[in-house]
Amino acid sequence: MNCTNNPNCRLRLLWCLVVFLGVFSIAGLVCAKKLDKVYELSADVEVSVEGYKSPARKPGTGIAIIWLPSENGLDRQQKEIAANIASMGTDVYLADLHSAYFVAKTSSSIKQFLPQHVALLIEKIQVDSGKKIVLISSGLGVIALLKGARQWQQQSAKRVNAKTDRKLLGAILISGKYYSKTPEPGADGVFEEIVKQTNLVIMMVQPKNSPWFWKLKSAVKALSSNGSNIFTWVIPGIRDRFYYRPDATETEIRVAAKMATLVTKTVQILSRYQIDKKLEVKKAVKKERPPKNSRRQEVVYKDRILIPYQGKFDTLPLNLPALDNINVNIKSLKGQVLLVNFWASWCPPCVHEMPSMQKLSDLLIGQPFKILAVNMGEKPAIIRKFLKESVSVDFTILLDLDGAALTRWKVYAFPTSYILDKNGKIRYAVFGAIDWSSKSVLRIVNKLLAE
Repeated sequence: MNCTNNPNCRLRLLWCLVVFLGVFSIAGLVCAKKLDKVYELSADVEVSVEGYKSPARKPGTGIAIIWLPSENGLDRQQKEIAANIASMGTDVYLADLHSAYFVAKTSSSIKQFLPQHVALLIEKIQVDSGKKIVLISSGLGVIALLKGARQWQQQSAKRVNAKTDRKLLGAILISGKYYSKTPEPGADGVFEEIVKQTNLVIMMVQPKNSPWFWKLKSAVKALSSNGSNIFTWVIPGIRDRFYYRPDATETEIRVAAKMATLVTKTVQILSRYQIDKKLEVKKAVKKERPPKNSRRQEVVYKDRILIPYQGKFDTLPLNLPALDNINVNIKSLKGQVLLVNFWASWCPPCVHEMPSMQKLSDLLIGQPFKILAVNMGEKPAIIRKFLKESVSVDFTILLDLDGAALTRWKVYAFPTSYILDKNGKIRYAVFGAIDWSSKSVLRIVNKLLAE
C-alpha cells in the first residue's frame, strides 16, 4: 500500500492516528527503565545514549526508536516524551551527538554529524537491542538522519534483503528542513542531495503554522523521487518545535501532551507497512570527512540587513484582497516605493519587526511610500484579533489565503521582505526580522524616493 498519491489512504491513516491519540497513563511512567550507554563511533568520537527500556511486550515488541537531535539538540521535553513512549511499550534511545562532536547547538552543527557514524550508531543499537529500528528527528536533524540511514542501507545491502528483513522500518520526520540553506528572497530553494537519494518509509509530521508547510508538496515529491513511500500528517494551529517551545501556546501544549501516543501509533503503522519491492541502494552518498578543527569550530552570526535583490525577477504580480475587503493590485501603485512584507501572526520575528515597520511608515508620511504586509493563510478574524490585541499598525494587510503569492515570490522564511522602486522593480530584499526604522533602511528608502 503506497499512500504517497492516495488521498483516501492518507485520510484513513489520519483517522487512525486521531482515534488512538490520548493522554498517557501516569502509572506507566514508573515502568520505563532508564539506562545510559556510551558507543564508540571512531577513535575520537564517543556518543552518550540515554535509553528508556520498556518492560511491556505490547504494542512495540521488537521495535526500538533512535531519536537523533535537531540543530537545537535534545531537550528535557524530548526526554520526557521518550520516557512516555517507553511506558507504552517501545524502547527509545536518545543520542547526544552535539556532545560527541563538541559542537554548539546551532544550524551548522548538523554538518558535523558524519553519515558513517550515524550508520554505525544505528547498527550498534540494532544489534544490542535485537530489535527493528525506527528513526526520529526534526528540523535540520532530518538531514543527518537521512544520510545515516542511507549509509546503513548501503553497508547492509549485501547481507539484508529489505523485502523480507526490514531491520530499519522507517523514519518519522518532524518539521523537517530539507533545503541546503534558506535561499535569499527571489532565489529557488535547493534540496540537499540526500533528499532525492532517500528510499525509506517515512511519516512527515508538519505543523501548519510554519513556512515549511507551504513547501510540503515539493518536499514530498523530492523524497518520493527515489522510491520512498511517504505518509504526511499536517497539524493545524501549531508551529515548528511545538513540543519544546518556551513560548508554547495552549494548543501546542495540548498537542505536545499527546506526542508520545502519536509516535507510538506511527511506529505501529510503519511496522505494519508492506514494502512491495526491494529497496534500491545504487546511488552513493558522498563520504564525508570530519572538518578540520571541528571540535573548536565557532560560528559567527551577522545581523540581517537589506541587500541588493539577487533574484531573476524584476517585477512580480501581486493582486490580493486586503483585510478591509478592497482588492489591491501592485500594478496600480507605480510611482510609489513599496515595502512588500510576507508575515504571519504566529511568527515571533514577524511580530517583533512590525512596530518598526509602522515607525518607518510614520517617518515617511507625505512621501510616495507604501507598505503591503502579505499575511500567509490566516483567516481575517484571526488577523483582526491579532491587530487589536498584539500590535497596532495602519498599513495595508493583504490576504494570501492559498499561498499562491508566497510561491510566486519565492518565500522560504518568515518574515521575508522586498523593497520595490517607483517603477515596480525589486531592488532590495531580506529574510528575517530587521529594524525598519534604522538609519540604514531610511537611507535606502530615501535614495529610492529621490530617483
